Amino acid sequence: MGNVATTVLHRYGVLLLLLAATWLAWKRHNRRQAERRFAAEHGCRPPRPWSARWPLGLDLLVKAFQHARQMQILAFFLDVVEQSGTTFEQRLLGARGIGTVDPRNIEAILSTNFDDYSLGLRAPTFRPVLGSGIFTQDGAAWKQSRQLLRPQFASNRLQTFNHLKECVQRLVGSIPRDGVVDLQPLCFK
Repeated sequence: MGNVATTVLHRYGVLLLLLAATWLAWKRHNRRQAERRFAAEHGCRPPRPWSARWPLGLDLLVKAFQHARQMQILAFFLDVVEQSGTTFEQRLLGARGIGTVDPRNIEAILSTNFDDYSLGLRAPTFRPVLGSGIFTQDGAAWKQSRQLLRPQFASNRLQTFNHLKECVQRLVGSIPRDGVVDLQPLCFK
C-alpha cells in the first residue's frame, strides 16, 4: 500500500511541476509579447545586452563587488554604459532587467509615462535601507513625494549647481581614503 501511495504522490508531484513550469513559460511568453507590442507602438529598438561570460551573470556581479570594494562603482557603471550603450539589458541570477541613462527614457520613466513602469525588485530591495520614500514608492505615494521635491529642481535652483558641485568636490577631496572619518567638522568649515 505504501508503495502505491508513493507512486501516486510522485506522479502528482511531477504533474504539479510540469503545470508550474508550463504556467511560468506561458506567463513569460505573454510578457515578452506585451513588451514587443509596446516596443512596436513606441518605436523602441531592442536594448543592447550587457554580456556576461559566466552562467547567471556571476562574472558581472563579481566585477561589481570588486569595483565597490575599491570604491570605484561609478567607474564600473560608466564602463557598462560605454560597452552596452545608454540603454541596455542585463540578466543577473536569472532575473532580466533593463537599465538606461538616456535622458529621454529617464524623463518618460519618471515623469511623462510614469504609470507605464514599475519599480520591480528595487522597492523591496532598497526599502529596508532607504525607508519609504521617492526611491521606493510607486503610484500615488510616489506622485506625492515627487510633488514635494519638484521645487528643488526648478531651473533657478539648477543655476547654483556648479557652485554646489565645486563645494562637494572640495569636501570629497579632503576626506581621507582610509580609517574612520568625522564628517561634521568638514561640513562646517
